[in-house]
Amino acid sequence: MDIDYPKGDIKWTFKEMDSSLTIENKIGNDHAFLLHSGTYYYDIQQQGESQILFVNNDYRMLILSMEDNLIITDDMNDGFTAEFKK
Repeated sequence: MDIDYPKGDIKWTFKEMDSSLTIENKIGNDHAFLLHSGTYYYDIQQQGESQILFVNNDYRMLILSMEDNLIITDDMNDGFTAEFKK
């Protein structure tokens, strides 16, 4: 499955100062991988050679890249991958 959403329909804003992630989700939550709009706590942990993004300690996502865009995968469930462009 490959779904591209229009720019601005899903926006994640990370604030390092207080480790908060604000999500603006205009498309809803039809897929388990998509989080509802709101503000969440996040943490990035190093596990071996991998970086893991934890959101509210409930969601675990493997960070594939933070070079030009954020690319994460939901490796715990169906392996959905998301790419967020700046």
